[in-house]
Amino acid sequence: MLLGYTAMLLLFGGVMTAALYEMRSTQASLASLSAGYLPLSRELVGARSWPLGLELQPDQQPERLMRVRNAELFVIQRMDAQLQRAAQMAQAMEDSELEATGSLEVVGLSFELEECRELLAQYRQQHDRFVQLMEAGGQGSEQSVEELVALRKAIEQRLKKLGRNVARLLSEVVSNTERSQRDALLAMVGLSIVAFILSLLLLVSTNFILRPIRQLIISAERIGEGKLDERVSVESRDEVARLASAFNAMADSLQEREGRLEERSRQLEQAVTDLQESQEALIRSERLATIGQMAAQIAHEVRNPLNALGLNAELLADDLDSGESDSAQALLVGIRAEVARLTRITEDYLNLGRLPPLSLQPHSLETLIDELISFQGADLSASGVEVQCDWPVELPQVEIDAAQLRQALLNIVRNAAEALVGGGGVLRLSAEPQDQGVCLRIEDDGPGMDPELVARVFDPFFSTKEQGSGLGLPLTQQVIEEHGGRIRCTSRVGDGTTFTIWLPAVQPASSHSTGEVAP
Repeated sequence: MLLGYTAMLLLFGGVMTAALYEMRSTQASLASLSAGYLPLSRELVGARSWPLGLELQPDQQPERLMRVRNAELFVIQRMDAQLQRAAQMAQAMEDSELEATGSLEVVGLSFELEECRELLAQYRQQHDRFVQLMEAGGQGSEQSVEELVALRKAIEQRLKKLGRNVARLLSEVVSNTERSQRDALLAMVGLSIVAFILSLLLLVSTNFILRPIRQLIISAERIGEGKLDERVSVESRDEVARLASAFNAMADSLQEREGRLEERSRQLEQAVTDLQESQEALIRSERLATIGQMAAQIAHEVRNPLNALGLNAELLADDLDSGESDSAQALLVGIRAEVARLTRITEDYLNLGRLPPLSLQPHSLETLIDELISFQGADLSASGVEVQCDWPVELPQVEIDAAQLRQALLNIVRNAAEALVGGGGVLRLSAEPQDQGVCLRIEDDGPGMDPELVARVFDPFFSTKEQGSGLGLPLTQQVIEEHGGRIRCTSRVGDGTTFTIWLPAVQPASSHSTGEVAP
């Protein structure tokens, strides 16, 4: 079989070599036609087309004689230019060996073209002598005309001979090219037929020899595609059977190693995820702790003066209860409102710095949210906000500090309601069991936010509202994470905003929740 393949390769190599040789020969012939004989033939035809010596008359007037001399000089110059170009082409064909019938023919063409140019130069000298004789009175002009006519005939004969030679050479090149193409075609067809027959014989013999290992190849390809449970059936005791056994052993080893790698990859991915989450939580905790300490110090310094200011405002209100000054009462109401607002802000600062310990109890998240919506129902209705709740038949209980979680969820509901102010809207709340916990979604169909704003919603002191403290959502995130949960905000401009919260469900003492925020 190896000898057959070698013979086939040699045969194909011969076919390709013959084809390349004939192609180069044809290319050379075509080059000689396009770059040599055809342009040379055009130049000779152009030279023969000039009307040389049409107005040679010994009895011409001086004025007409001048016009004839100029016209004849123009024709001679044009003929000489074309003959010169033709001679250069013939010389180039000789130098580059573009001719197809031998360089001696081209050398003859170049020599004859130079002789023709010499005759044309003699014709020009004789024509100048004829003009001089005519200007001197015309004596001897008839003999000069006869000499000019003889030179013109000689030039025409030379040009005709050159034209016939070029046409003959051109015809020979075309014939040789056609013959070469025909011979090359016959040779390639014959060699191709022989190669095809040899290929069929090799195909039949190869198919017969390789038939026992066809199934082995298919099984090996499946194993290569990752189907490591594929096995090769062993039905004989020859070399193919031993090869099949080796493949099966390899597949067993690969499958076992793949299983170990997948398990280690899962463990590594989980470890990396846990590490990233721990690092992020640690960074947030350290940042919130630092900010909380600063905020608590500032709030502590502001809180006592605010308390004193509020107490004094109440005492002043008691003194003004007589109603003697309405304007003073109005100012006092504004002072007390601002004192109350600043007091709430200082409370938020203090909470950011030190959240009270959680008092965890099993609780129904559905009940907690229903109470929250009932508490905010009047404000939501007044703002034109429609609340839609979608609860499954049964949700698992969550272990939470109801008071702190209620306040955290209240911050989200208030933010959503404020985003819908101006044209009403829909606030949707839904929950479902997920990953040993409960996934809560709070969605609104408000204007939404840019990605840059979404990335900062949980940053302390960041707010999109003029009167916002920027502490509501950071406190909400802190409370939810203290419960072992996760919170995420997603939003697109024009598509509203969604807060997704995952909280662990009540588990047996030996279980630990490892939930993730729903995508």
